[in-house]
Amino acid sequence: MGVPSVPTPEALNRLPGFYPGLMVPDWSEADVDVALARKAAAVVRELATGTPRDPFFLYVALSAPHNPWVVPDFLRGVSGDGPRGDMCALADWCLGQVATALEEQGCLDDTLLTYTSDHGPQYHTGEAGHRATGPFRGRKNTAFEGGHRIPFVARWPGRVAAGARSEETICLTDLMATLAAVTGEPLPDGAGEDSLDVLPALLGTPLPPRPALITDTGPRSDGLGDFAIRAGRWKLIVTASQEGEGSQRMLFDLSADPSETVDLVERFPDVAAGLERLLARVRERGLRSLEA
Repeated sequence: MGVPSVPTPEALNRLPGFYPGLMVPDWSEADVDVALARKAAAVVRELATGTPRDPFFLYVALSAPHNPWVVPDFLRGVSGDGPRGDMCALADWCLGQVATALEEQGCLDDTLLTYTSDHGPQYHTGEAGHRATGPFRGRKNTAFEGGHRIPFVARWPGRVAAGARSEETICLTDLMATLAAVTGEPLPDGAGEDSLDVLPALLGTPLPPRPALITDTGPRSDGLGDFAIRAGRWKLIVTASQEGEGSQRMLFDLSADPSETVDLVERFPDVAAGLERLLARVRERGLRSLEA
């Protein structure tokens, strides 16, 4: 802890994804997530004390496995897939620290523990050939599935069946409405306008058909799409218009083509037009307006 006051060294400045600036004098890039995990475990031990034990919520946002991939010594080489693979192992280790603290306090099996990511990977292939996006096209900052399909793992003994899998379409925005359902607290009016309650999916019950799923790539990258909308089997990607040109569209049938290899926009123009209208409505009013 402290005030950043010294320039970052050239050894760090040269690393991929590292932005030069100021740091605290004792900064250690390799120990960022190690320290964060230990602090998170300490918070668990603090919050889980007391009788009766009050419910608590803990959100831990790790740096790993984002670049610049500076691996702590005790995990260097453990993955066999290079620095990024080792950083994935670090993320697992950090989760283990939190889980161990929950177990020590006797509340692990009473806790809904989720493990996920914010978007797809920036790079496809590790040093040993591991393809982080699997069969999916694209990567971070693209509208393709490789940029947005992410792992979502949940552990909640007695409620989430061990080893179960779900094919339901969910989004991280759904966590707000879902956690409200878990706690029995309704969302305030106007809150979570893009959040749907997916607790039934965690408990093994089918969800109602999702009206739509919107993804946004943020700043335009590599000429690929800025927005995508999925409804059922169909997914439409709409690129940003530029220099007076109209927006470009791509349409995929994810049920038959999850790798997004065949653009069907010319074969199914009515489907594409309907999805584009739906995208405009959601962008204007929010997803939950479709349930009204």
